[in-house]
Amino acid sequence: MRGRHPHNYARAGGRAVAAALATQQADEDATCDVQRYIHLPALDKTVTLGQYVKAVKAAIAAPDAEFSHGLTTWWAVTGAEIRQQFRRGMNDRINQQIPCIERGTTG
Repeated sequence: MRGRHPHNYARAGGRAVAAALATQQADEDATCDVQRYIHLPALDKTVTLGQYVKAVKAAIAAPDAEFSHGLTTWWAVTGAEIRQQFRRGMNDRINQQIPCIERGTTG
């Protein structure tokens, strides 16, 4: 991005400019209100990315525990099976080559 290269900081006032740009970037990040979603087709349910991550972490932490459904199945599965489903889904999303900015957004 123009004006954010480290060499430009030295030319235009050094740390003060870097701090101002960091504050500007933080403000831009704070106003960015994009919510990401994951659709679970087996359940016909859409969950937020945060809910999805929390559930997958719980399943990975307890591979022998039984959960009421998987990520791609409606029947009861173990945490180990959820981990396998997660890996398959991750590889599928990588191979689809959809840009990150377009993945899982609404609108």
